[in-house]
Amino acid sequence: MINLLTKSVTILFFIFGFSCATFKANKLPLVEKDEYISNKKEKVKVFSRWKFESPPGIDPVSFTAIQKTWFERAIIESGCCDIVEGPKEAQLVIDGLGFDHTSPWLVLPRLFNASSLTVIPFWQTVTLDIKVTATKGSKIKDYELKDSVTMVSWLPMIFVFPFTGGPGKNKEELVLNTYQTLVVHLKKDGYL
Repeated sequence: MINLLTKSVTILFFIFGFSCATFKANKLPLVEKDEYISNKKEKVKVFSRWKFESPPGIDPVSFTAIQKTWFERAIIESGCCDIVEGPKEAQLVIDGLGFDHTSPWLVLPRLFNASSLTVIPFWQTVTLDIKVTATKGSKIKDYELKDSVTMVSWLPMIFVFPFTGGPGKNKEELVLNTYQTLVVHLKKDGYL
């Protein structure tokens, strides 16, 4: 009995875990390490504040914290900056606004997909859409960055999954690349 249960759980794991493929839109080019990493000895002090606009049912507070964390990770990994606690201490202030375009109606097709063991296809495009205003003294510039990844959950995708990567990995790469692109733009415009 336990052996049959173990085999059933394993089969279901493989069906659900590997019958989902993700495809990147690549609207933003991949950031090259040499244009992203900074060798400056003096670091710029950066403060960022983020807001989030979302449809009902999505917690804007947690998403705002997540976006701030991703931005700070990208800015620290570049080696150019230090994060400070307030705008008065900062040389560069970033005001970011994120948008979520996810429809709450996606729950229904997702349920059909799961209940059919991924025989009925389901796809969803996850878009990272941010607008940023950078302020350094009297110098102000606006940036808009947008990229997406499409997740397809369908049984035949079990053969495509090894070549496209998992949804979690691709989404993380999308978000990090978007914020690294922002850092590169800030560097080219003389903010960092």
